[in-house]
Amino acid sequence: AVTRPGTAITVSVVRASGKLITRMHPGPKNTVDDLISAILQTAQIDGDAKMVLYFQGRVLDGQETIEDAGLTDGAVLTAVRYPDLHVAAGYEDGVVRVWSTEAGTCSREYSIGGGAVLSVCFGPDGQFMVTGSADGAARLVSVAKGTLQQTFRGHTRPVTSVAWAPHGMLLATGSSDSTVLIWDMLAGESVLRLEGRWGGVTAVAFSPHGKLLSTGGADGVARLWRVDRRGPTPLRSTVLQGHGAAVQSVAFSPDGDLLATGASDCSAIVWVVEDGSCLLVMDPWTPTPGSREHLQGHRLGVRSVAFSPDGAVVVTGGEDAMVKLWSAEDGQCLETFVGHSLATKVRAVSCSPEGTLVASGSEDGCVKIWSTTSFACEATLRLETADGVGP
Repeated sequence: AVTRPGTAITVSVVRASGKLITRMHPGPKNTVDDLISAILQTAQIDGDAKMVLYFQGRVLDGQETIEDAGLTDGAVLTAVRYPDLHVAAGYEDGVVRVWSTEAGTCSREYSIGGGAVLSVCFGPDGQFMVTGSADGAARLVSVAKGTLQQTFRGHTRPVTSVAWAPHGMLLATGSSDSTVLIWDMLAGESVLRLEGRWGGVTAVAFSPHGKLLSTGGADGVARLWRVDRRGPTPLRSTVLQGHGAAVQSVAFSPDGDLLATGASDCSAIVWVVEDGSCLLVMDPWTPTPGSREHLQGHRLGVRSVAFSPDGAVVVTGGEDAMVKLWSAEDGQCLETFVGHSLATKVRAVSCSPEGTLVASGSEDGCVKIWSTTSFACEATLRLETADGVGP
């Protein structure tokens, strides 16, 4: 049972829409699983349902105590129930669509203007999302209301990537104008500017603790920056060189110790953040007699990378229409998902909070949901008139 007031803190539990579910009063030694059980009982949710709790941009481990999870009095947690999962996808028609992975239907559409949506991400509490568009602007949108809250203008060319820091205070936008802008989310103003002869910024990502930013450039180089309000500070191993073409995607491991990069040279690389060394290389496809072809690398560029929640697997999406799972321990290809239309690029991949599902978005207008246990396609999310899907 969850400890009652007097020896406890008060936490609010909300849906991704921001609607309050309940307020709970856990003690410091209660576990996250204790809290989830109490929420399910209080909210009269089916006891067979699964639930995870988000706090400051991360999924809380069920075995953590309230104290170890860093929860303090007044904390706000976002609850996500399985299989009631949703995925957001940006389209070339300028619309962001939110899909139910269970029902296979589009549950919400957001027409926000600005041309093709090239990137989209949810905020740490799931109540807002930010999009990057072809008109060079990023936009803050209320998930519940569907209203435009803020427009961030400062780039002169399309915004190719957006990333929201886990603490919620900073937003990073990368653009083909070769700049990265860091925005103060409270003030709605750009506070930092990173620029160089990168040939365009193709990817940005914050580390799980929000103190580091990684960028990918068309020059084939990934970079690491220490970011705060005082200014960006390059790490000693700022430049991560190893790709032979544009770095299309960057992603930190859940513990922040590793960084994965995917590039147009058909490879993905896993780097050690602390010293910038190359740990693993997921090599491109090569004709090897006697090998299992589907367990080899991509034939065309790697467009997107992501880590599984436990950090054991790297997921890649390629311009060869394939999605691949790789061991983060030895770099071996574990499985290949084939189902998107040939000659279309898989622009984005992401993992569900429990790691049992992978979502992939492609230029064929489909979002596909793949099982990491059965390796089957669980759902295909598509509008008949949909254009290509972005991150």
